[in-house]
Amino acid sequence: MPDSGAMTDAVPDIPYLAQLVREQMPARLAHVARVRGLAPVAPDAAFTYCDLGCGPGFTAAAVAALHPQATVHAVDVQPGHAESARALARAGGLANLHVHTADFRDLPALPAFDVIALHGVWSWIDAATRDAVAAFLADHLRDGGYAYVSYNALPGAAASAPVRRLLQRHAAALPDTMDPAVKARRALAAVQDLRDQGGWFADNPVAARAVDDLATRDPAYVAHEFLGGTWEPFYHDTVAAEMARAGLAFAADAEPALNHTDAVLPDAALDGLKAAPDPGAVELHKDFLLSRGFRRDVYGRAPAALDEAARTEALLGAPYHLTVDRAAFTEQCHVGRVTLTLRGPAFDLLLDGLEQGTARPADFPRVQGLDAEARRAVATAVDFLVARGQAELALEPARPTRAAGRALAFRPALNRTLLDAAFRRGGAEQAAAISPVTGDAVTVPRAHGEALLRAADGEAVEADTLAPYLRLGVLDDA
Repeated sequence: MPDSGAMTDAVPDIPYLAQLVREQMPARLAHVARVRGLAPVAPDAAFTYCDLGCGPGFTAAAVAALHPQATVHAVDVQPGHAESARALARAGGLANLHVHTADFRDLPALPAFDVIALHGVWSWIDAATRDAVAAFLADHLRDGGYAYVSYNALPGAAASAPVRRLLQRHAAALPDTMDPAVKARRALAAVQDLRDQGGWFADNPVAARAVDDLATRDPAYVAHEFLGGTWEPFYHDTVAAEMARAGLAFAADAEPALNHTDAVLPDAALDGLKAAPDPGAVELHKDFLLSRGFRRDVYGRAPAALDEAARTEALLGAPYHLTVDRAAFTEQCHVGRVTLTLRGPAFDLLLDGLEQGTARPADFPRVQGLDAEARRAVATAVDFLVARGQAELALEPARPTRAAGRALAFRPALNRTLLDAAFRRGGAEQAAAISPVTGDAVTVPRAHGEALLRAADGEAVEADTLAPYLRLGVLDDA
């Protein structure tokens, strides 16, 4: 999932996919830092944020809209991407979003940042450009700050390299004037025909499944992922070494569940990890055991460490809300290669409290009377609820239900632009809106998105359709 850092490595004739990357949202980054016992960049305080390789700017705009106290800079080499980001800033009235058109090797003067995000960048830029990005991180990330870096990971991505080679050879035989997405679709059809004949694909079923997966993807994604000039997967320890040279150390996995090695691997695999000589080797071993093909790493520059008591209180002191009704809560869930059971007094206490609405577990009367060990159990429980997507961080309280007939408007105003682009001007089957309650993305299927747009236009819409979006603040009183 590349973006463009250097024009020579991008697919310049087609815009990158418009998407919100929830793993680089400030609330998510703060949570995984707390989970790993590190002081976060507080999402409710003033902070500076850089989206380096912002694509069309959806995530940068979401950060700016949800955090008006923050200063956000978005950088991309493609003029069309930068103009899209500027248009979002104008549509959302986002005076705190500053957009730059620049190559990573020739960046403008920028301030120091508390957060720098690179989504879909590291594996798709050449070595010289990676050196320039590492130098930028070294010079511009503040002490106590975090960098989000996603990349194609080995060994899981290894099977994709031969598939990429085939796609590129077939695409190269097509006219240069052909739309890159059409090229990708035709090249993929040729690779599918070859896959169906067996041979190497029969001997390598992971690669065959990779071809099947690509067939379900937007051709624009296939073009960006495989038809650009640079595509290089990395072992975790290779990336960690590059970050170390910039003065950063691995801090957390942006996917919350994967920060719990003992919860994603069976006991036999955990025994094997005891041979890992250091924490970096543990991450590498996990990638082999989970066959990870994509990583979302968080690196920190000298973040303050929290002792166990401080970590517990940091987790309990953050606000959360349930993402599912109590009746729909799932006790058993699959994480990595194991099945977890989310059951017990700590989970009951949390569900009872959060069922009433957004809250900080530390404020629950039943929590306030607990000893240190029991408080740690509640902190662990909330950690797992978030990891499994049954609870989320919250920036502000969930909204009460509205009476019928009240005028509604999108909040933030950017949500109208996002949904209008997806459903009225585009043919998307789902889109992401942003929630001022969670500080995160909300997936909106087409039928609901069209209903929300009608409601904001003053039309009557079924209350049950509106209710979850009203609760999350996607719509609010006009």
